[in-house]
Amino acid sequence: MMNSTLDNMLPMLKQQAKNQFLGENDNEKFDAFVEVVSEEAKLMSKKLLKEEMLPLYDKHFTHQEIKDLIWFYESPTGKKSLKKAPNLPKKLWVR
Repeated sequence: MMNSTLDNMLPMLKQQAKNQFLGENDNEKFDAFVEVVSEEAKLMSKKLLKEEMLPLYDKHFTHQEIKDLIWFYESPTGKKSLKKAPNLPKKLWVR
């Protein structure tokens, strides 16, 4: 979900930055920079998941509850919630 959120936000942030800070000749360098930053953010999110989130889930959920959550997120409704969730915060700002 974190990676999906980053992937959904990136084009908007990229366009805003290009409009504000870049000239015509800077696009290629900027695109390369954004790619590096995006990959670093994804690595950081994986680290956060392993070092922070997993211990929290382990502390607050039983093994069966984790299996139930996995079942839910693999169901059609769970898949839809994962797909829609990253875009929901945008809807708060754009009405």
